[in-house]
Amino acid sequence: MVGEGENSLCQITLSSVITGKPTVREEMRLDACPDLRSFLDHCLEVDSDKRSSASHALELPFLQLAEDLSSLKLNIEAVKSKHEQEEKS
Repeated sequence: MVGEGENSLCQITLSSVITGKPTVREEMRLDACPDLRSFLDHCLEVDSDKRSSASHALELPFLQLAEDLSSLKLNIEAVKSKHEQEEKS
């Protein structure tokens, strides 16, 4: 099942493929995260000469905010444990 945020990102991506660079709906509140807005602006640029390369996009501040994926291990284990306990109940 696609999460609400993932669904919105899918809609943005599909919109850009069909009609060019999308506009962001106000309810997405990207103003609260200027680094995300900048990342999307760089990556969804229609003009390929102006669009960021993958290596440049990886250096943008938004992705620098990300934690190492190994930090997710504890969260994944906690959710898995909770689901197992709920199934036993």
